Amino acid sequence: MTETNNDQNAYRLRELSEGLDRLAGLAREIDASFSPAAAEIGSVWASAPLLLKLKFVREILPEEADLQPALREASALEELRQRGNELETWLVRYPALFADAAALLRSRASDNESAYRRGPALTLGMSTLAEAQEALDKQLVSYQIEWIAPSPGDQVTASHEVVGEEPSSYTRQTVAKLVRPGFCRKGKLELLAQVVRSTGPAVIPAEDAPDSSNTQYPIPNTLHDDDPSPLGALGAGSNLSHEGRGTGGSNTLQDEERAADPSQHPTPNTQHPTWLRILGQRTQGCHVEAVTSLVESLRELVAASCQSEAFENRCQRDDRSDSIIASLASLLSMRYADSLPGINAEWGAALLEARDSILLWLRDTLSVDLISPLRGDRFDSDLMDAVETRRTVHANEVETVARVERIGFTRAGSLLLRAQVVRYVAGRE
Repeated sequence: MTETNNDQNAYRLRELSEGLDRLAGLAREIDASFSPAAAEIGSVWASAPLLLKLKFVREILPEEADLQPALREASALEELRQRGNELETWLVRYPALFADAAALLRSRASDNESAYRRGPALTLGMSTLAEAQEALDKQLVSYQIEWIAPSPGDQVTASHEVVGEEPSSYTRQTVAKLVRPGFCRKGKLELLAQVVRSTGPAVIPAEDAPDSSNTQYPIPNTLHDDDPSPLGALGAGSNLSHEGRGTGGSNTLQDEERAADPSQHPTPNTQHPTWLRILGQRTQGCHVEAVTSLVESLRELVAASCQSEAFENRCQRDDRSDSIIASLASLLSMRYADSLPGINAEWGAALLEARDSILLWLRDTLSVDLISPLRGDRFDSDLMDAVETRRTVHANEVETVARVERIGFTRAGSLLLRAQVVRYVAGRE
């Protein structure tokens, strides 16, 4: 009986071995038939332009996918990068918008783990974002961009803009968290990093503190000022400093805030933006009518936006606020400190420093978006006025924008002010 069982087992093992050999042969045949196609697909994808890859990934992902905002920003940045020096021009004109876009791209491009758990489409999206991040980083190196991204616990410096305060485990007057990175270009400060300043560990009111009268041993303090923390999302650079801009000198922003008259500049809150208080300090004592008129208009606009407690009501349009916003177009279009009529470079520098913070506040608080086409964009008569024409012999340039003379605005999706541009038309100069 034992010999019979052994023979049966040997026969089954032989059958199993032969079956495995046949399966292995079939697998080799399948690999042989599919590998060339897979290799060809991989080769085509690797050689495709990055802009097309981003477009493809955006189309295969659902519109509500978490990666869509980062993919849109990556597409816009890559399109600018492909236009020669357009990216550098844009980041100098709108440094805050650029920093927001770059920070969003970097945060999602490094979020690999969650994407890999959710399927091949998101995995492809993550790898494409990583490729876009690498291409952007290489371009920024050529522009000599250095990020200012302090870590929690770093000292607040003149390269930082304090946009709030909160209790934290870090020493008072140090960085509690980074809100938005800043950067320098070719050694010159272009944008302050926005930070929340630490007020130190939270103090528990006596009436809320636990009763420790019966505790035999003291409760250990687990909060330390020197707790290690990861680097900011965009790397080191928190110790960068810069020469004073405008009339500000080299004082830190918190010194300037303490020096301000409290009756004129109340304690920071959502109703008194930091940029407005600092602009008031910068222009204190100025008697140039063009400057004082601009500052008063900004104060009136901020006050009007705070009249209602509901944010939705702040976005409702009214003729006076629309008029003030439209009057700011020249200020928000300025590229150089001495480019505004009637305002010298000293006061112009103070206004220029506040420009990007004003743009962000208008967008976030009053739903105001820029109309600021790039060179080569199609001319849109609904959003632009052609204040001048320029002839061109290049067919692809006809009816495109040659230059922006003044930005325009939309508010809550409706046109507020058309941008003024120079338009290309066919013909020889």
